[in-house]
Amino acid sequence: MRSIKNFLVTFLDTLFIHTIRGSLLIGGAVLLLSHTGAWQYFSSSMLAHDMKRAAHWAPNASMSPKVVVVAVDDAGYQGFFSAKSPVDRHQVRQLLEAVALHAPNAKQIVVDLDLSPVPGQVTGQQALDDLLLQSPARWVLVAANSGAAADMAAQTQWRAKLCERGVRFGMPSVPMEFGYPRLTHQYQNGLAATALLPAASCAEPITTLSQTVMPLSAPMLQGGLVIPFSGDTNVLRGVLDAIDPEWVVVGGAWGSTDIFATPFGDRFGVQVHAAALVGAAEHQRVAPYIVQLLIAWLFVGFITVVLGVFSTISNRWFKPPNEAMVGHTFFVTSVQPLVFTLLVLGLLLALAEALSVVHARTGFWIPSGVVGCTTLAAVFFVWNWGKAAARAHDGFKAAWAKVVSQPIKKDIQSILIALKTLRRGSQPCAWGLGHDNVLISRQRAAFEGVFALVSLTMQTIAPLASVAYAVLKPL
Repeated sequence: MRSIKNFLVTFLDTLFIHTIRGSLLIGGAVLLLSHTGAWQYFSSSMLAHDMKRAAHWAPNASMSPKVVVVAVDDAGYQGFFSAKSPVDRHQVRQLLEAVALHAPNAKQIVVDLDLSPVPGQVTGQQALDDLLLQSPARWVLVAANSGAAADMAAQTQWRAKLCERGVRFGMPSVPMEFGYPRLTHQYQNGLAATALLPAASCAEPITTLSQTVMPLSAPMLQGGLVIPFSGDTNVLRGVLDAIDPEWVVVGGAWGSTDIFATPFGDRFGVQVHAAALVGAAEHQRVAPYIVQLLIAWLFVGFITVVLGVFSTISNRWFKPPNEAMVGHTFFVTSVQPLVFTLLVLGLLLALAEALSVVHARTGFWIPSGVVGCTTLAAVFFVWNWGKAAARAHDGFKAAWAKVVSQPIKKDIQSILIALKTLRRGSQPCAWGLGHDNVLISRQRAAFEGVFALVSLTMQTIAPLASVAYAVLKPL
């Protein structure tokens, strides 16, 4: 029971280090780092690690919605479509007709191919449109403009005509972050987001690309079911009959374009859209910043307790009883901090693994990046690589008084006394917050007042504002 109380008191202390009395060095450094490319790359790397581990711990894929990708490969593009771009509309109609007829229970068929009208294919386009309008609510198409101004005007009219009948249009773009498709977000009017809207929606290519929280499905991105289409529609029909998918995403997987680097290797855009669709269909979500911060503070509080135990044991066994014992001194000053740092990193990886299990089993993603950044800041600035002793308190009241109320009270008292001194004449005045009164000049009082205000701002106001900003800003 006492151990639990000690942990809670230590957690309270850690909480206020990062909020009410956080130092400028920690809070400011973390806030500045969070806006740098180095931090963003670190965060992106941690997200990639989270994604890989979530895929490892994911339950059987049969428990997920049946989302299949029909990917036109190089052989299909060269043989079925004769390697022509834009692709022949008669051929596209044959492909989509096979999908529509042999995936009768599919809620939506998302087509990651530009099917808008192009010069010289009027007959084929009309046949394709007729197919789409047979069951317009099932189709999600790409909204794109290409060609001359007259061509784009015709494409806009074509989209409006189909949209009126219930065909949906979404943007094919994928948000990027340090060479990866963004793992936690998609565009609000992207293909996957449009497919899941309760009512028909028609995006326009000129629409502003704003992002929304929409995590990718790790298992789908790693090894989701992909049906390569090499040109044989009979094979495609048989496979679809056997699977009976709930969702179908059709797209191109030929050439060296539309390829994205992911934590699992290169994936085509059609696979990224499918992973976004699965993630949204499974109601996967990202934890709010306040939850991420609470996990970080709990973990740092736990490490602080570990540091206290570690320091006590280490000092008992290895603290040099004599300064001449250079072996002991070397161990305490050099080896002990290394052991502590490795211990912290090991516990951090264990926590990241546990969060990945939660992500895989529940779909609730608590990114490990915030925990990692907060822990590393504590290693650098609070614990001094394990050399600093853990702060001990007798209870919650003592922790509150020592960490919060007394420092703030002293800041305010110092500011008020400085103002009082400055109102007096040019003679030195007695300065006193206790029994040790001293005479100081007005210049010294001004200096004290200014930096007492800086202390209050940087150790109380600024950290609170930083946390409020982190909590209130959108993900």
